[in-house]
Amino acid sequence: MFRGLLFVGFIPIIVGLSACTSSPTETVFNGVIDDKRDDQIRIHFLNSGAGSCQLIECADSKSVLMFDCGSSSSVGAMSKVQVADYIRDIVKNKEVRFAVSHPDIDHYNYLPYVFDKKKVTNTSFQSLVLGLSRFDYNTNFQNWMNNNFGIHDIYDDYVIDPNYSTPKGKEREEPLSCPGINTRVLIANAATINDPNAASMVLLLEGDRMVQSIYLPGDATNRTYRAMLGRGTFPEDVTVAAMAHHGAVTKDSNSSGLVNRIKPYIVVSQTGTKYGHPICSVVDTYKSYTKTTGGNIKEAQKHILQCDKVSGGTRTDSKSMSFAIYDTWSNGTVVIALEGDEEAVTCLTNDLAGLSTTCALK
Repeated sequence: MFRGLLFVGFIPIIVGLSACTSSPTETVFNGVIDDKRDDQIRIHFLNSGAGSCQLIECADSKSVLMFDCGSSSSVGAMSKVQVADYIRDIVKNKEVRFAVSHPDIDHYNYLPYVFDKKKVTNTSFQSLVLGLSRFDYNTNFQNWMNNNFGIHDIYDDYVIDPNYSTPKGKEREEPLSCPGINTRVLIANAATINDPNAASMVLLLEGDRMVQSIYLPGDATNRTYRAMLGRGTFPEDVTVAAMAHHGAVTKDSNSSGLVNRIKPYIVVSQTGTKYGHPICSVVDTYKSYTKTTGGNIKEAQKHILQCDKVSGGTRTDSKSMSFAIYDTWSNGTVVIALEGDEEAVTCLTNDLAGLSTTCALK
């Protein structure tokens, strides 16, 4: 049983009218990126601005996992309409599982708009897992949830089972697992709504038939990590890691101790212009754990990564980066394909009209 989180389980609801699918249309990518192959897992870090939005295509090409999707400012990033078009193109005719790390609005406010049942085509909503309680989310989100998901079980999570984590050997039973991916909740609800960042649900996605893994920490802080240590759920040698809290330095969200423990190969920060993330010192922390310094972070084509606060429409600092450390505001939407023991990184411009050729791994 999935305890400790709000799990709304349901009879799948199919949204979208068949009349909408009578004539095929060209995809939003217009051939800019290749179609995903079967057995390949692909994660999209969308450039939604000052927020977080991650879409994972599962190995069967028929299933998708959404982890967060929102923004508090889209200045210099994809608009909400562009984000919706991008996601709807991928999820049409697929099953979608949803997870929201915690109830900060920049992590979930796009979901009701993107997944408006009148605008997504033949999409089956499978499951919804929320960090903290559904009543901690705003009315618009609650209405969307109630109108699109049939309630199976609801747990008042942080009262019944704080510090939830997936029991070992039970990954396939989690409602967030999908074909080719075993999803583990490393920790959730390590705090209450009084400290929502620390309460972030932290996920680890591991491939069934591949060695790679994806680490998604939401806005985790040192309080979250202490709970993970207590549960013995810290991962090591993760293939793809999102920077916690958009690359913030506060509350040790991205400390050297964390980076040394998870030992990532590819790192992505999802940011906008509003708060000046990622912080340059955080970028330097990750950069100190590259292949050339005894860490795992891979070498990549040279690209610019901008950091710290915005002044006059530009960042106050920028770094020439020749490692697999990316930022969505600097590099656009970052798409990472995992297959076998190989990885490939692609970056898309905000208008989706072309690629940034400087993202590729060496």
